[in-house]
Amino acid sequence: MISDFIWIMAGTWAGLILFSSYLGIFRALVDRIRSGLSAAPTKTDSVSKLISKTLSLPNHERPFHIEASFLSSFQVITGFSFILSLCQWENTTASLLVAFITPLLVERFSTWLYPRKILQSKHLQLH
Repeated sequence: MISDFIWIMAGTWAGLILFSSYLGIFRALVDRIRSGLSAAPTKTDSVSKLISKTLSLPNHERPFHIEASFLSSFQVITGFSFILSLCQWENTTASLLVAFITPLLVERFSTWLYPRKILQSKHLQLH
């Protein structure tokens, strides 16, 4: 029973990592277009329409700001719970630190560093 719960938590954490990365790529793309590093899309598909709509918003209304914050915090909490449940036999300060620092680093890599590195690739065809 407990091992099933651990795998559900692992799947939830992995899903949050993927979705947060996707949202981070979208937000980084909008930031690149706003700063003038990339051209705005001219296609008429749904993604281009969404990007055009978010570009027309005022600068203080950054797209998906609250959603990204919620996903980041939920990702850290889920990862902390998952790693802590893996280390349930050890109740030490070191296991608590590992259980907190690991999801925090994974969240920073998946929502900040990874999307920016993808968009800075020279081989990426944005539009």
